[in-house]
Amino acid sequence: MITMFDDSHATIGQLETFIDSSETFSITSRCPRRERAEWMYKLLVRFKYRKLKRRAKGVLLRYIERITQLNEKQIDRYVRAYKRGGKLC
Repeated sequence: MITMFDDSHATIGQLETFIDSSETFSITSRCPRRERAEWMYKLLVRFKYRKLKRRAKGVLLRYIERITQLNEKQIDRYVRAYKRGGKLC
């Protein structure tokens, strides 16, 4: 088991580099739903998702998809809840 601290990814460019390089290995996520939702919420807040341009939003969502193994529709539900100010979980 590997615990990932993604605080070192400070820019969208760094996330993009991670996504590109992570294609060569497999990532499996086995964390509880609530913990995953909290992580996604913190990430959306840290990168100021609402203020990002379309391309940057896409990179951030691909990063979340790669780490959590959720599909696009599932992530979209979390993002909609975040935009409404509701709970993600």
